[in-house]
Amino acid sequence: MTYKPTLCIGILTMNEERRIARCIESARFADDIVVVDSGSADSTVSVAKGLGADAHVYSDWQGFAEQRNRLLTHCTADYIFF
Repeated sequence: MTYKPTLCIGILTMNEERRIARCIESARFADDIVVVDSGSADSTVSVAKGLGADAHVYSDWQGFAEQRNRLLTHCTADYIFF
């Protein structure tokens, strides 16, 4: 039996309702798509969830690195692509 590594696409967002659907659609080749939103005032999160992404909101912005680290806690794949 051959082991096939898994891939997660990680997406950080803030008010990206105009682009999030195209972004998620372009990442469909991955095993998992995780979105971490920074408290969007638009429908970014609902669009992402509607397209099947695992979406989470962390609106207490503490910087890019913290948001990325939060995203990592939701990824279980062998490899992660941001």
